[in-house]
Amino acid sequence: MNYTARQRRHLLQALLTLPWMGAAGAATGQRPVLVIGAGMAGLSAARDLKAAGHKVIVLEARDRIGGRAHTDRNLGHAIDMGAAWIHGVEENPVHALAEEAGARTVATDWDALVVYRGKQRVSDAVLEAGDALYNRWLDDIAEDSAPGASLGSALAQRAEAITRDADPLALGVARFLLGSGIELDYGDDRGAMAASSFNADEGYEGEEVMFPDGVDVIPKLLARGLDVRLGARVERIEHDAQGVRVRGSFGTLEAAALVLSAPLGVLQSGSIELAPGWPEAHRQAMSKLGMGALEKLVLRFERPFWPADAHWFGMLDTPYPVNFYNLKPLGASNILIAITGGAGSRAWTRLGEAAAVEQVMAILRRSFGELPAPTGVLRSAWNLDPLALGSYSVVRPGGSFAAMKVLTRPVGPRLWLAGEHTIAEYSGTLHGALLSGRRAARQVIKALG
Repeated sequence: MNYTARQRRHLLQALLTLPWMGAAGAATGQRPVLVIGAGMAGLSAARDLKAAGHKVIVLEARDRIGGRAHTDRNLGHAIDMGAAWIHGVEENPVHALAEEAGARTVATDWDALVVYRGKQRVSDAVLEAGDALYNRWLDDIAEDSAPGASLGSALAQRAEAITRDADPLALGVARFLLGSGIELDYGDDRGAMAASSFNADEGYEGEEVMFPDGVDVIPKLLARGLDVRLGARVERIEHDAQGVRVRGSFGTLEAAALVLSAPLGVLQSGSIELAPGWPEAHRQAMSKLGMGALEKLVLRFERPFWPADAHWFGMLDTPYPVNFYNLKPLGASNILIAITGGAGSRAWTRLGEAAAVEQVMAILRRSFGELPAPTGVLRSAWNLDPLALGSYSVVRPGGSFAAMKVLTRPVGPRLWLAGEHTIAEYSGTLHGALLSGRRAARQVIKALG
């Protein structure tokens, strides 16, 4: 019989849930495997471990699942406050899960960009010229930069050659695109990121799509049938060759093994104590990495005033890089999402809500004139959230993706890590987190036999 790709996936999942497909020695009375964190990485690890026949308990400190994949519906629409896109749908495992869940997706048209200088809409010809300058500026920068250089210093070294004789307006577009492609993609300042790691990761082909009904459909699917305990904040992990003992707000649990999928920022903060502590290789690796700060400010208006044909837009010469995303393609024609990263994000989260909104409204008024106040506001603050302490991982100057590869090694004979910070090929993505959890599950299954 010829099966479709979707039918083969469903058949494989069904086979994996049969008792005779479980890992050797995964007897009913065996001690459980613990997973800390009910985000994409933790849930995918738990799902695979359960499918292999292990008893699994997931401990989640929040009162919800999903981690940094969080959908807020308080404005009357599904607004993804953290992870929002499937980056490339072709053979992407997250897209496969979206299909399994029957989730609607809508492609983002990155060419549907509008840029303003004041109240003037920049022409398509100037946008193309600016895009060409932008690509020249970044071309092969990872390979050509000095060892240990920051992306900021590498860009500065190229600035004279790129800007010489350039049209000022096209150059302004190029600088806008740099902000979009760096601070608003990686979530940190170019001076805080290694040039050698820029665009050095991998990706999937195809459209980039969003979820009109919310990205939380994916963690909800992964969590089906799992023993997930919310409000369970872990404080200490004791581990050795015989197993692990975990202490926290829930008391004490013992297990055969553990997958720790807490975000990098949480691991670096020391809020979860390890006994024995981190191996030196892991400690050194984490010192080469950091957490970006990509934040969103969501504004709902009585009616739209921005161009309906734009999927995203921005303005030249703003105080910090900021993009605006039009949610009309997702069915919310009166909602804008403003996104900034790095210093801009950290400045936003230090402000009260009214002051942050006024900063963004001042930017919008430069191009659209006097505007009504928004009728609803949401904002993220991942960099202040003690259960995240940032949006996703970046490589610091002097570091490389090799640091993330170190984090795939066992922390101890019964303790492994998962999370987007542990998968160099796909760091900072939903599919990276998912694949890291699957990798950690394989490591546990192999170790337990």
